[in-house]
Amino acid sequence: MIIPGVVIGAFISVMLSGQFHLLWIPTTWGNAFGYNPALRIVVALIGGILLGFGSRWAGGCTSGHGINGSIQLSLASMITAACFFAGGIAVAMLLFRVIGA
Repeated sequence: MIIPGVVIGAFISVMLSGQFHLLWIPTTWGNAFGYNPALRIVVALIGGILLGFGSRWAGGCTSGHGINGSIQLSLASMITAACFFAGGIAVAMLLFRVIGA
């Protein structure tokens, strides 16, 4: 029930706020990389492949390491989860030109 609840709750919230509109390309992405939907599809496909490769290589996914490992008090999983977050933040900052070029 959590997934339908999140979707329905978000829909009710945006309808009550009066800010509902459909976007094919999010504004942040469009401003940084352009509004070509083909580019977004290609990047999403490459990202999905890399995500699958990385989770297979790491022996699990970020949720498995972060949630299950932390519950079991596994220091390796806690360090791994911290690195996932740090890496994700760094890549996002580079992609959206917060740091770097």
